[in-house]
Amino acid sequence: MYGLTMKRSTATTRSRGPAARRSRPRAEVLEGRITPSGSNWSEYNYDASGTRDNTAETTLSSSNVSGLHQLWDFPTSGVVTGTPAVVKNVVYAGDTSGTFYAVSSSGKLLWKTKVNGEVTDSPLVTDNTVIFGTLGNPATLTPGSVYGLDASTGAIRWQVQPDSNPAAQIWGSATLVGRNVAIGVASGDEINPQFVKGPYTARGSLVLLNPENGQIIWKTYTISDADYANGANGAPIWSTPAYDPTTNIIYAGTGNNYSAPATTTSDAMMAFNATNGQILWVNQRTPNDTWTPVFPLGPDADFGDSPHLYQFDGQSIVGEGQKNGFYHALNPTTGAVINQIQVVPGGFLGGLFATAAVDPKTGVVFANGNDSPPPMNPTQGTGDLVAIAGDGSHVLWDFHTPTPNLSGVALANGVVYFVSLNGTMYALDEATGALLDQVNTGGGNSGPAISNGQIYLGQGNLLTGNTSGGIVAFGLSPAQPTRTPYLQTNLVSDLPGQAQIPDSNLVNPWGVSFSSTSPFWVSDQGTNTSTLYSVTPAGVKKQGLTVTIPTTSSGPQGPTGQVFNNTSTFLVNGSPAHFIFADLNGTISAWNPSAGTTALVEATTPGAIYTGLALATNSSGSFLYAANDAQDRIDVFNGSFTLQTPGPNEFVDPDLPSGLVPFNIQLINGDLYVTYAPAGHPAQVGAIPGQGAVAIFTTSGVFQDQLITGGPLAAPWGITLAPAGFGAFSGDLLVGNFAYNDSVINAFDPTTGAFRGTLTDASGRPIFNQGLWTLTFGNGTNGSDPHTLYFTAGIDGETHGLLGSIQAVPPLSPKAPIVPNLPTGAFQSLTTVPPNGDQNPYGVAVVPQDFPTGGLLNPGDILVSNFNNGSNQQGTGTTIVDIAPNGRQSVFFQGSSTPGQLGLTTALGVLKSGFVIVGSLPTLDGTSKTIQAPGSLLILDRYGRVVTTLSDQALLDGPWDLAVNDQGDKAQVFVSNVLSGTVTRIDLSIPDGGTPIIQGETQIASGYFTGTDPTALVIGPTGLAYDPKSDTLYVASTGDNKVFAISKAAQRSSDAGMGRLVYQDAAHLHGPLGLVLAPNGDLITANGDAVNPDANQPSALVEFTPGGQFVGEFSLDPNPGGAFGLAVTKAGRELRLAAVDDNTNSLDVWTFDTRGGSSKSADAFSLGAAQPSGASFTSMGTGLDAPRPRDLPSRR
Repeated sequence: MYGLTMKRSTATTRSRGPAARRSRPRAEVLEGRITPSGSNWSEYNYDASGTRDNTAETTLSSSNVSGLHQLWDFPTSGVVTGTPAVVKNVVYAGDTSGTFYAVSSSGKLLWKTKVNGEVTDSPLVTDNTVIFGTLGNPATLTPGSVYGLDASTGAIRWQVQPDSNPAAQIWGSATLVGRNVAIGVASGDEINPQFVKGPYTARGSLVLLNPENGQIIWKTYTISDADYANGANGAPIWSTPAYDPTTNIIYAGTGNNYSAPATTTSDAMMAFNATNGQILWVNQRTPNDTWTPVFPLGPDADFGDSPHLYQFDGQSIVGEGQKNGFYHALNPTTGAVINQIQVVPGGFLGGLFATAAVDPKTGVVFANGNDSPPPMNPTQGTGDLVAIAGDGSHVLWDFHTPTPNLSGVALANGVVYFVSLNGTMYALDEATGALLDQVNTGGGNSGPAISNGQIYLGQGNLLTGNTSGGIVAFGLSPAQPTRTPYLQTNLVSDLPGQAQIPDSNLVNPWGVSFSSTSPFWVSDQGTNTSTLYSVTPAGVKKQGLTVTIPTTSSGPQGPTGQVFNNTSTFLVNGSPAHFIFADLNGTISAWNPSAGTTALVEATTPGAIYTGLALATNSSGSFLYAANDAQDRIDVFNGSFTLQTPGPNEFVDPDLPSGLVPFNIQLINGDLYVTYAPAGHPAQVGAIPGQGAVAIFTTSGVFQDQLITGGPLAAPWGITLAPAGFGAFSGDLLVGNFAYNDSVINAFDPTTGAFRGTLTDASGRPIFNQGLWTLTFGNGTNGSDPHTLYFTAGIDGETHGLLGSIQAVPPLSPKAPIVPNLPTGAFQSLTTVPPNGDQNPYGVAVVPQDFPTGGLLNPGDILVSNFNNGSNQQGTGTTIVDIAPNGRQSVFFQGSSTPGQLGLTTALGVLKSGFVIVGSLPTLDGTSKTIQAPGSLLILDRYGRVVTTLSDQALLDGPWDLAVNDQGDKAQVFVSNVLSGTVTRIDLSIPDGGTPIIQGETQIASGYFTGTDPTALVIGPTGLAYDPKSDTLYVASTGDNKVFAISKAAQRSSDAGMGRLVYQDAAHLHGPLGLVLAPNGDLITANGDAVNPDANQPSALVEFTPGGQFVGEFSLDPNPGGAFGLAVTKAGRELRLAAVDDNTNSLDVWTFDTRGGSSKSADAFSLGAAQPSGASFTSMGTGLDAPRPRDLPSRR
C-alpha cells in the first residue's frame, strides 16, 4: 500500500472568540440533530453514513415499480443538478440560476429564495434550517458561500464564505455531524475561464459549521500551510463527507492537485477528528496527479464518490469510488486497504464519478460508472451500474446503459434507482440487476430521492445543453392511462433475414407517401431511389417500378421527404405530378408516368439541404413546403415549382430555443407541423432528450403554437396523429426521435402538448429503431391498415434500412376464449421460407423465457420445421427456421439434402436446458411409397448442431408430433407415431451443461387409425398436448377425427390404448393435426381437412374445453389443407398463438395483452384491414433492442 499517512494535524484552523467557544461541539451533544425518520430524505446521501438507502420506504418495491408514472413536474429557472431533499412532504432543491425552492409533494410552490451564485449541490435539512452551498460569482471573483435558509419561509438565516479565495466554490453537499454539519470546499480552477489558465491558488478544505448561525467551528485544509507556501494547490473536496458517530470520525475524498508540486493528500481518502478537525489518516490512491484541462498532466483521478460506512461479512469498511474506475475498501480506523477493484475504465468525467449507494443489511455497493473515452466530450461513451461485494473483492452483476451515468444512486426496498446522461431513470432489482422499469426524466445530473412512495429528482443537464430545469416526481398513479403494449414487424430491409422481404435499394429510407389506393412510395436516400411496396394481409410485396431520383455533382445526395400530389398543379411534361420528392442536394423532383423511371428536377435552391416536405392548399393556391436544414428556414414553392419570397415572420417560431433548425414538416388536420432539431447532421445523430421542438403554423406560415419543447424530444422527425383503435395512445400526436441513441416514438396530447408516454412492447421496453424517420398510418388498401403505424429507419447508423409496422396489442382476459377473439388480435403473417427454398411448414415451437443465452436462439423466438424441399416434395425438408418476435428470420438448422436423409415433421420441441428436438420422416421422392421408415428424432444444441439421433424400430415409428414435460434437469418427451398409430414416452435426464441422456422409452398409447394419403402423405395420431397439473396427455387422432386423453402420462408403465375420448364433433373436426393446451385451460386443434372436410370451414382452428365443449373456430386460410402445427405461449402479460399455414408457407401469429383485459374490451379494437376470414392484420420491426426512456412531460 502506498500513500498512507497517519495523524496529520497541520492546516487546521478554529474560530476564536466567545461565539466560537459557545459553538464548539461537546461529546454530550454529538447526537443527531435530525436523523432519517419515517421516509424523509433529509440530506444528499440520505444518512451520514453515505448509504443513499431509504430503509423506511415500503410503498415502492420490485413488485410494483414497473408501474411508475410521472405525477408532476415543477419548472425552475435553471438546471437542478443535485438530489432534492424531502422532509415532511416538502421538496427542497436549488438551481443554476441561484434560486432555491421549496415545493410541496404535490408539486406546488411553497417559497423560493434568490441567492448569490449557482446551486449545484443538494440541501441538508435540519429541524428548521435548509443548508446548501453555491459556486459564488467567478466573473466578480466572489467565492462560494454556504447558506442557511428558514425551512418554513425561505428567509436567509445566515450566509458564510468558508474560504476567501476567489476561486473557492461549494460543489459537494453538507453532512450532519452530531448537532453540526460538515461540508467540503473545492474550487473553479478546472472549470471557470477566470481561473482555468492559472496561476492556481485554491486549496481544498473541510469545514464544520453550526447550523443555527453558520459559525465555522473548525476548518482543515487538505494541503498544509507549508506545502501551500511551497506552491502546492488543489486537492479539493467536491464530494460529500460521511460521519461515523461511534468513532467521531469524518471521512472525505479529495481531487487532484492543479500543478506541481503534487502533495500526498490529492486523489486521497482522508479521515478527520470530528471534534477538532485533526487529520487522522490519509490514504492517497493516485500520486502525482496535477491534471487540468489546460495542462492535462495526470490521470484526473479525483474521488467524486462519497465515502460509505458499512459492515460486510462482520468487517467495518469505509469504501469510496474514484474517477479512474476503482472502488476502494479501507479499514475505517487505520485507512489500510482491504481491497480495491476496477469496475469501469477511468477518464475525464469517467470512472466512478458519482455517488454510489450501499445496502447496510448486505454491505453490497451499487456504483454508477462511466466509460467516456473522449477526454473532453463526456456526452459520448456508455455507462454501467455495477453491484460490488462490500469488501471490494468482486463484481456481483453489471447493468449496461447506452450513455454515461453521472447521477447519484438511490436504494429503497430492494430497488436500485439511477439516472443516465440521456435522462433515463432506471429501476433495477437489487438482487439480480434485472430491469424493472425505465422512465425519461428530463434530467441527467440529478440523482433520485425516494420518500413516501414517490421519487423526486432534478431536471436539466449541464453537460448536454438541456437547460429546461425543473423538479419532477414519479410514483404509482392510477390516474395515468393504462399502458398498451405494441407489436413491431419488419416488412422490408436491405439486410437479408432482417425483414419479411429483402430489397437492396432500401438503404436509409426517409419519407413515405401514398394515394388513397396506391402502395407505399418510399424515399431511399442511400440509393437515390424511390421504391414501392404493397402491404396486405397476404404479406408485403415489392412492386416492379423503381424510380431514380436525380443526383447533383457534389454535396449530400438522396431523397428525404416526399408527398403524393392530389392537386391539378405541379406539372410534369404537361400533366400533374403523381409524387414529389425533396432532396439533400437542395432539389425538388417530381414524377408521373410520362417521366419513365427517373424523376425530373423541377427546382434547385443553392445551398439548401431539404430534409422534409409537405403539400397543402389554401385560398392562395397549392404550395410545397420544404424544411431547409442548412439555411434554417421553410422554403415555399407555388404550383409552378417557383420559390416564393417569405413574408415577415413567416414560419418563424418566436419561442424557439437557440440552436434548433427545421428538420421536417407535415400537414396534419389542415395545419403545418414543423419539427426542429439541432443544426447539422452530427448534432442530430448525437441529440439527446431535450434537444427538439414541435411548432404549429397555418398553411400561410402564421405561427400558432409551440406545442412541444424539449422533454423527450431528441432530433424529432416523424410526426403523425394516431387514429382511434391505437390502444392507449389513440388520438395522440406521435413524434419519433431520429437521434441514434434515442430513436423511440413518444406520444403527446395534440391540444396541450403534454407528454403521454412512449410506445413500448409487452415487456415494457420502448420500441427502438435507430435512425427513425417516417411515421404514418396506412390507407386501408395497398398501403394497408389505417390503424397500423408504419415507419422507416436508417438502421446501423443509416448504412442500412428498414420499413416496418407497429400495432397496438388488444386486451384479452386470461380466462377468455382465444380462437373466437383472433379477429381482434394483433396479427403477423411471417414467411417461413428459408434461403434454400424449403416449403410446407409443419412444426411450431416457442423458445422458453429461461432458455440459456449464448446460442442462436433467444427467448420468445418461434421455430418452424419445413417438411418439403424447394421442389415441394413431401418428406424432403431439411430446415428449421428461427423467427424473432419482430419477424426477423434466420436458419437455425439445415441438414443434409440427400434424398431419404431428412424430412422434418411436426414433431418439434424446445427444452429449457438449451436443446431442440425435431422429428424426421424422410422420403426419397415425396411419395408415401418411398417413406424411409421408421424415421428418427434429432436432438440439437442451441447452436443448431446435432448432438444425438434417436431411432427405435418399435417405439419410434414415424415421429409425427411431440409434447414435452420439461423440468429442466429432466424431461419427458411424448411422441406420436404416425406409421404405427402409437404414442411413446421418452424419459430424459439432462446433466448440467450436458447432452440429454435417455433413461427409458415406454409405449403409453396405441390403436389409433393410420394410413397413407395423397395430400397429407400419411394419416395417424398427430397433435399432442400435455397438462402437467393433471398429468394428462391429449392426443389428436387425424384418421379417427377425435381427441383422446391419456391419464398419468408421465408415470404410467403400461399402454392405455386410445385412452379416454375427450372430443368428437363432426361439425367442427375435420382431421385434427396440431394440438395445444392454452393458458385458459382450453384445447386448440388445427384441422388438416384430409378427413371429414367441409368447404365452408377450411383450415379451421378449433377451440374446445377438456370436457368436450365446443368454444369457437376460425379459418386460418380460405383454402383447405393450410393448417398444421400450433404453438401457444404466455410470457408475462403477452399471450401469443402461432399457427403455420402450409398453403402460403407462412407463420401466422396473434398477440394479446392479458393484463386486466376482457373479451368484450378486445372487441373494441377494430384494427382495419381484414385478415383471412375476418382477422386483423399488422406488422413491425428492427431487432435493434436497446433500453429507451419514457414518461417525460413537454415543456410549454
